[in-house]
Amino acid sequence: MPTTRLAAIMFTDIVGYTAMMQSHRDSAMSAVKEFEAVLKDRIASHFGELLQTYGDGSLSIFDSASAAVSCAKEIQEAIRGKVPLRIGIHMGEITIDGEHTFGDGVNIASRIESIGIDGAILMSSSIRQQIKNKPEFQLESLGKFSFKNVTEPMSVYALGNEGLNVPKPSEMKGKGEQVNNRETKSLFRIASLGFLTMVLGAGLFWMFSNTQADKLEEIKASRIAILPFENKTNDPKFNVLGDMAADHVIQGMMNLDDIKVVSYTTIRDNLKQVDAQSEDFGARTGAQKLIRGNIYKEGDSLSIQSQIIDLKSGDVNMVLPEIKAAYDEPRKLVGELRSRMLGFFVAKKARFSSSTIVTDQIAPKLEAFEAYDAFFEFWLVDYPKSRELLEKAISIDSTFFSPYQFYVWSWSNPGIWDKADSVVQLIDRRFPSLHGYEKLYQDFNKKLVSGKGHEAMPEIEGIFKKDPRHLFNNMLMGLICIYRNFPQKGIEAMSHIEAANYPNDYVSNTWWHGIYAFHLIRKDRDTEAREVLSYVPMDTYHPVALNSRSLYHAKRGEADSISYFLDELEKYEYPPNYVSWHKHSAANYLAIYGDSLSQIALGEELITDFEEGGLTDSTLLFEALVHARQYDEALKIGEYLVENGRNPYWRMARMGWIHAQEGRKDKARQLLAQLENQFPEAHYQQAMIQTALGEHPKATKNLVEAFDRGGNYWEAGYDYEYAFRPLREYQPFVEKFMKPKG
Repeated sequence: MPTTRLAAIMFTDIVGYTAMMQSHRDSAMSAVKEFEAVLKDRIASHFGELLQTYGDGSLSIFDSASAAVSCAKEIQEAIRGKVPLRIGIHMGEITIDGEHTFGDGVNIASRIESIGIDGAILMSSSIRQQIKNKPEFQLESLGKFSFKNVTEPMSVYALGNEGLNVPKPSEMKGKGEQVNNRETKSLFRIASLGFLTMVLGAGLFWMFSNTQADKLEEIKASRIAILPFENKTNDPKFNVLGDMAADHVIQGMMNLDDIKVVSYTTIRDNLKQVDAQSEDFGARTGAQKLIRGNIYKEGDSLSIQSQIIDLKSGDVNMVLPEIKAAYDEPRKLVGELRSRMLGFFVAKKARFSSSTIVTDQIAPKLEAFEAYDAFFEFWLVDYPKSRELLEKAISIDSTFFSPYQFYVWSWSNPGIWDKADSVVQLIDRRFPSLHGYEKLYQDFNKKLVSGKGHEAMPEIEGIFKKDPRHLFNNMLMGLICIYRNFPQKGIEAMSHIEAANYPNDYVSNTWWHGIYAFHLIRKDRDTEAREVLSYVPMDTYHPVALNSRSLYHAKRGEADSISYFLDELEKYEYPPNYVSWHKHSAANYLAIYGDSLSQIALGEELITDFEEGGLTDSTLLFEALVHARQYDEALKIGEYLVENGRNPYWRMARMGWIHAQEGRKDKARQLLAQLENQFPEAHYQQAMIQTALGEHPKATKNLVEAFDRGGNYWEAGYDYEYAFRPLREYQPFVEKFMKPKG
């Protein structure tokens, strides 16, 4: 009696079997026997059922899609280089009647197998749907195919794990025909022509059929992730080419007004953790469409073949035409890809962020991109090493814009402003016609190096909106919201990223955690702040996040928790004075929230560290003595530092504060007058002494001046400076600096 069941159906076929038998019968028979032995063994080990063998092929079924795909993968691995085999898999109904097997599922599996090549495993979307979230399977979409006796086109996927072959469209010659090629090639060609000739304001628009226009509009309305193109040339020198190609196209698309694109950095960071066609990737990056493809070697040419895939359905929306260049001209290949891709996206609506469409940005040299890509490992951790790699990238290719952006920040972040300013001027000379996204960065840099970084909200918002999930840009948005006292806006911006989604082995990642937690603490969302900070370990150098941890505990009156985590830090090897600086920071916060006893205890700990050789920074010793209320000793070291140290106005301010605290107001006023004469722009430091003298209106006025000039605006400075604690009772200060503006 016939039985019908749902199963994962696997067809196998030896490629070129007839020719093998005719030319090398004995070796062909030997290969077939080996194949049959492997086939039976692997099917049995995955609890499958071998229904039929055909000499050069087989039909088998499995209870699950993952069992069928795992079996197929192991078969190909076992016979690689010995038997040229292709495999097709489909999930569908199969009817078994004695020795006879039939059903639509069988026919579809057979047709999918037929369009494969030696070493390939192809499957239908019904199989892909079952295994798409399993990290051991790497899937690649091949597009939609029409098969005989199948009413609608079907999406076909290839298993792309290492050692398996993924067919190019030109190699797929079986019982199926790929759909959409002709219409898409025409559209892409027209778009490219439009891109190369179109100028804004000319009123020139390209006409498409309704179907083509609808497709383009749907794609343009989606957020697009361009994945690194996979190197299929077997030439390792091109391993970085796919990353460079994706980055170069993305940088160009960032300058298109109406296109939403995921940044290369966001893609790179998330691909380390999730598969590109998984639901997690879409949730993490905001991507709705993927552009993915491969780089091939064909004789003396390089080629890129790519397609646009809907992330939710897995369907191929468009297969883009092949782009070619000479084998020794990879930059030309990438440049052509960018030109054609940008043309494709501007063809329907000719909108661009400058008066004309720029086409002359050539791709960077491979070696320059390699140095730039390597720099991210050291960013915010090792500034000298970061600069070394950025300088290498720039020296190899002075036309490569991206390294210049980070080169500015490699000087500005540690406060070496003259160097940062010189790089900004260099960018102006070498890139006089920046536009769009790149111009926003340069305009922000100019404000930053001129002391007006706190006024760069328009530029940073423009950068942020291009990809809200770009970690560094998201962090930058969070930082400007601290500078401008917008904690709620900072939370809304930073909530685009899940705190758990980023590995915290990079300091640059946990800067983000620290800034986000700071905003949450400001809005009394302490439970959420604690969760964000829970993703930051203490066994790695994470200064900003640990600062926020100190603030969290101090605000809640949890001095014991501060002592515990500082003790934990002592267990690890950190840069010199690292733990001591965190003790100083924690003492500041404890003082701000009124726990003077714990502040004194931490000050005494720091003094002990110095006496035992664990603390070597005399500036930090000075602050420790102040925390411990050992004012006479502090004043002696302070006088030395004023004469011999950097930034003497800080020590003068603290010494004036000490005199005022001790009732020596005349001496405090003398130091204030000295500050005003020698350092008239040190408004923040003058306000420290004025606060201690009870001159709250003058202090607040000076702080307004300081912050308007761009100095020390880290949430108005009061969360870092316990000298301003008395101002918390002065309403104009509360309104200006403590009360959130948004």
